[in-house]
Amino acid sequence: MINLTSADKVILLMSVLILAALYYFTWSNGESNRYASLYVADEKRYIIDLFEEKILTIDGVQGVSKLEVAEGRIRFIESPCSSHFCIRSGWLNQTIGLIACLPNGINVHFSNKNKTYDAINF
Repeated sequence: MINLTSADKVILLMSVLILAALYYFTWSNGESNRYASLYVADEKRYIIDLFEEKILTIDGVQGVSKLEVAEGRIRFIESPCSSHFCIRSGWLNQTIGLIACLPNGINVHFSNKNKTYDAINF
């Protein structure tokens, strides 16, 4: 068993508080999930506010795709591709960070109007 002194407890508590604050200010900012970037043929076309309900009609490589924006989410509802994997992938959310219709050259992912980093490597 490890005996902690009062100074050890203070340092441990401060470390936990600092880590929690860093997490909150770095990765938990709700701003990053308010917008989505839409690319067509690897060219950024739109930044979409996910809290404005609308139907988007996008001209892709093969034809027109329709996307639905509602309640902070976005999904494909129509697409000219034959497999329709894009429609079946459902809503863009935290577990599915990218939705795409690859044959039509359209992809959508979370973005942030302010540039931030999700990780820094050296």
